[in-house]
This record gives sequence, C-alpha cells and structure tokens, in this order.
Amino acid sequence: MSEDLPRFDLNGIYRRRNRLVERCVQPRLDQRMGGEDVHALVAAIRGNLPSGISRDTVFESVRYLAGRVLSLKEGTELCWRIAGNIPRLKAGTPATPWTAQREKEWIPLQIIRAVPYRNQRNKIGYNYDFRVLAGSPCPMKVTAFWDRNLARMVAVRMGFSKWMSGAYPYHHGTELVGLRLLGELDPLRSQYAPTFYEVAVPGSLSKWNRDNVLKVRCRVDPCPRGFTDACRQCAVGYQECLAATHRRNYIQQFCSKCGKDAVWFDLDLSPERCMNCQTKELLRKVE
Repeated sequence: MSEDLPRFDLNGIYRRRNRLVERCVQPRLDQRMGGEDVHALVAAIRGNLPSGISRDTVFESVRYLAGRVLSLKEGTELCWRIAGNIPRLKAGTPATPWTAQREKEWIPLQIIRAVPYRNQRNKIGYNYDFRVLAGSPCPMKVTAFWDRNLARMVAVRMGFSKWMSGAYPYHHGTELVGLRLLGELDPLRSQYAPTFYEVAVPGSLSKWNRDNVLKVRCRVDPCPRGFTDACRQCAVGYQECLAATHRRNYIQQFCSKCGKDAVWFDLDLSPERCMNCQTKELLRKVE
C-alpha cells in the first residue's frame, strides 16, 4: 500500500502558505473585498504560485471572499488551502472551501487534541481532533472517536515502539497529540463532514513524529526545560513546546463544581470545570 500513497511536502506547503499570507493577505487585512479587490488578490496570489496555474482557477478559488471583510483567520485558511492543493490547481480544479467529498482521497493529518470520552456503546477512548494539512478539505478540523485499543494499535504505526516498553513506549491516549498520519477520505462516509476510516503512516511521517515530538516525549532526548515528569502530566502547552499533549498552558484556579482551590484547568476543555470534574463528566456511563 505504501507505494500507492501520495507524498506531501508539508514543509514546502507551510512555507508557501506563510509567504502568501505575508505578501497577499496582510496588505489587505480588514478590507472589505469588492470586485476590484478580489481581482487584485487573485493577481497577487497567482504571482506567488508555480507556473501552469490559470488565472480562472485562482479566481474560482478566491471569489467566495467577495463582499466579505478579509480577516487574518480567513486569509490564512485561504492561503493554506491554496498551498495544500497545488497539484489540483495545476489540473484546473479550484481550491474552494470543502462542501462535499467527490472521490476517495488520502490526506495528511495532525492530531491537535485528545478528549477522554465514552461513546454510546459505553466504549472508553478519546475524541481526537485532526487538522487537515493538505488536500481538498485543507485546513479543516475533523474529529474521530478511537477506543483505547485502536489508539494503542495506531500509536505503534505512528512511531511508538510498543505498549509501555522499548525506546519509545506508549502509555496514554493523549500521547498521540502532535503526531502526523494519513487518512483516506471516503465519499460514502463524508456526506456532512470529511470522514476517514483507513489510516496509514509512511516511514517519512513516522520519522517526523519521532524526530520532532517523541524523542522528547519519550525522553530519548531530555526535556528542554529540564522537567522529569511525563509530558502528558505537564502544564505546558504545545504553543510553547512541541512535545506537549495539549494546546494551551494549564492554569490553576478554584473549581465551583468540586469546591477545590488551585486545581488544574484546561481552558480548551472547559473554563468552568477543572480537568478532573470535566473528565468524570465525559466518562460517565451511558444509561
């Protein structure tokens, strides 16, 4: 199967995205996009793309912005979508916001969040949020539930050695945050949102996972801050450390639910309940 998988130059996609944001979006931030403004943006974007992409294809990728105020978030998403779909653009297919999945498609994904969860079948696992790094739904966020057995199986494919042993031991479902893999979108499952069932991890992504995340997370390399506790127990978020297992730094404050003071909060999970209270609620048995 690995021979049939597409290859993605993710570093190149990020560089092109950032260049498009800097050169094409930032000069137009907070500007309402009239007709002439859209045409000017199309010209600026096309001037920063490889040859062989028609003006009409870029225009169809941008025209939905007409009449809108161009924000940094929306502009960045546009630039990422374009940077992540260069082969499609060269083939004459516009990089428009995702509305439907027309065909099966392998896309690169990065796990950006893991939330403990018990599903309707009373299976315990995690709701994982994935960022689409390239392809037709780029840069959308998609969510999938993996029970603990599935997470453990995929963990080994993504770069962990095995369950609680080896140089890269896997212990906990949150340790998948930050790792990259490929998912195959299925049109039959993607009627309302991009949905994948099959996953693959080429050697290049497994190596990236180890070199950029797992070497520190599994203490093959020391923690850059000198911490000795497991990364999954650390309050530092991956906005500051690539080995972290959550986005923002945890904070300590009073929890009105359990009545305890100076307990840890993940504000992305809940600003009202501490992590212990929120996890108990999410794992409550379905009656």
